[in-house]
Amino acid sequence: MRPPFSTIPSRRAATSAFAALAVPALALAAGGLVRAESGSSGTPPSPCQVSLVAPQETQVLYGMTELRAEAGCPRGGAWTISFLVDGQEVARVARPPFRVSWDAGGSFAPRLVEARLIDQEGREARSIVATPGSAMRESLRVASTPLDRVDLSLSVRNADGRAVHGLTAGDLLLEENGRPQRIETLRPESRPLSVAIVVDVSSSTRGLWESLRRAAPAFARTLGPEDAAKVIAFSGPAYLVQDFTHDIEAIEASLLRFHRWGGGTSLYDTLAAVGVELAWSRGGRQAVVLLTDGIDTLSRIDLPRLRNYLRRTDVTVETFLLRPPGTSSQPGYRKFERDLASLSRETGGEVRLFEDLGGIDEAFRQVGRDLQDRYALTYHSDRAGRPGAWRTLEVRTRLPGTIVRARAGVMGSRDIGDCLVEDLRQGDAAARRKAAEWLGTMQAAGAPEALLEALADRSEEVRAAAAASLGKVRDPRALPPLVGRLSDPAEPVRRAASEALQSFGPVAVPALLDLLERGSPEAQVKAIGALAAIGDPRAVEAITRAALPPPPPVAAADHPAKDEVQRPPADPRVRAWALWALGRLGRPASLPVIERGAIDADAKVRQAALRALGGIDHPRVYRALVGAIGDTSRSAEDRAAARAGLVAAMVALHREGKVRDWALREENTEAFLGLAQCAMEEAGAGHDDLLQALGGAEGAAPLLGAIAQGSPPARAERSRALLAPLQGAAGAAAAGAPPR
Repeated sequence: MRPPFSTIPSRRAATSAFAALAVPALALAAGGLVRAESGSSGTPPSPCQVSLVAPQETQVLYGMTELRAEAGCPRGGAWTISFLVDGQEVARVARPPFRVSWDAGGSFAPRLVEARLIDQEGREARSIVATPGSAMRESLRVASTPLDRVDLSLSVRNADGRAVHGLTAGDLLLEENGRPQRIETLRPESRPLSVAIVVDVSSSTRGLWESLRRAAPAFARTLGPEDAAKVIAFSGPAYLVQDFTHDIEAIEASLLRFHRWGGGTSLYDTLAAVGVELAWSRGGRQAVVLLTDGIDTLSRIDLPRLRNYLRRTDVTVETFLLRPPGTSSQPGYRKFERDLASLSRETGGEVRLFEDLGGIDEAFRQVGRDLQDRYALTYHSDRAGRPGAWRTLEVRTRLPGTIVRARAGVMGSRDIGDCLVEDLRQGDAAARRKAAEWLGTMQAAGAPEALLEALADRSEEVRAAAAASLGKVRDPRALPPLVGRLSDPAEPVRRAASEALQSFGPVAVPALLDLLERGSPEAQVKAIGALAAIGDPRAVEAITRAALPPPPPVAAADHPAKDEVQRPPADPRVRAWALWALGRLGRPASLPVIERGAIDADAKVRQAALRALGGIDHPRVYRALVGAIGDTSRSAEDRAAARAGLVAAMVALHREGKVRDWALREENTEAFLGLAQCAMEEAGAGHDDLLQALGGAEGAAPLLGAIAQGSPPARAERSRALLAPLQGAAGAAAAGAPPR
């Protein structure tokens, strides 16, 4: 939630921006698909249909992500589709294809994605997908039925590194915790393979990219028809370069587009998140192909915890380690090499060391072939062991000169939620924070209680993570503690608590209203932000009161009795946020209060009100904002705020296809001419966002022409004077040349 002084409010926010979050928590945690065909509260449903095609319900979102919808109306007509993520609109598309790119960041968080169709009569149809986060959950075959059955994927190579084919169960020896086990089946591996190519793009690795552009497609060519690969880049954050695909050309094109290098290295965090995402969202076999050159510098989790998480998956980690010059004798780097080699071997992979990039293309191809030429082994353990216990495995062949590569062990069945609850209560600060984040993505026994306890953690990062997760779990017991955290001394905790309360929707409104009346200014600000996002009508009156200036001082004789509760004096920050919220709620009835704020003595209040005007759909708003922009008696900051409000208002009209209807109404024509003149002057100075809000030169020119034809002489002359340069700009744009 950003301050109102730097945010352009959205027009006419839905009655409940977070109404979509009423999806059952189980569906959110498991990535269940939810479709709704009704309109929002108070809006009749549209006969049109919309379907959210991407993302899919099993997909963990991070980096640049495609949002795509398909729609149709039985009687044709026009419609727009808004894409919302976690209740916030991220894009709007007015014509096919209904497809946008959105940056999900690198948090691997669960998301609620919505495609909302609004037809020409204002009716709505919606399609919603809840995607999972990178929750650490038990996914080992050892937990399948029967409970002591174990499935392994392994490779057998000869001394030359070539795959050995045609083996049977009698050719192998298997021990678990040193005890011989009977191999029941051994057959060629046939399950589909999902591979994440994970590339270090920290500052020191930019030179790797040219080689990777050759090596990754070479690897992809080894995949079978049912296999798929994706490309992830990481430094501090992680970026989705290419999602799972069979298309080699798509992988090549994605590598050409990528350009985000720099920063430190969050190797362990990325491996944990990607490994568990594979185990969560992909069937069959999973593998990570890692390319890095450096020691982890930024991760929140350490190597032992990463190993503990990967042990709860079936992911194989194959590592390419490019050793930087001069590091071979450094004790710290040598330890890093040994740790990475141990981690890879434990998953059934290995580390390949490179002094330079020569031969990396062939090395990638070889890894691809190795992942294809494998065996699937099944056995029943004679002693399944206690839940959560690590059982070591050793697989050998009876054939001299051959080597087996397989996982170093399996984990006894144990709900990963138990491990995370334990980490949250007993781990160090980094472990407590990660556990709090991940517990919000699953239905783990004891998770709500542990998260409620963590709201009092001594670390503000843990408190913030716990608040955010409680918003995802949406346990009703969390409401009072979350409201209390709106007064937390740490801003990140207050912000997380506010966003969590928004996810509860109208249920949280009474507690937020009480806080708005009685809380500290910091808590009031967060309460207003949450109430505006929820959009419940019950909040309008209280927010309006908070937006009003303080009452005039009263004489001593008029003071109320000492025991009478007095409303605290209005804080300018609270008033500014309240005005912002009224603009976001977009109710014309709030216009007098916002106009009053636009001439307030406090500069921040004034500027918040001018921005908020852009959220109200009323004819006098446009005239007032155009007038404020041209009012030289106002400060530059005031005029900039009025301009921001005007841009927001016009963008909303343009998206709704209503600019022409608005501009040609008699009461708005003068305001439109002033707006067009302002837009032309700014475009001449290199700022064209106001002109683009009118539809660009090609959109504004026909409107000026229509005004010139049907107006009195003075107005027609002014329209023609503005029209001439716009026609030149529109013609240049149509010809593909820059306007002069």
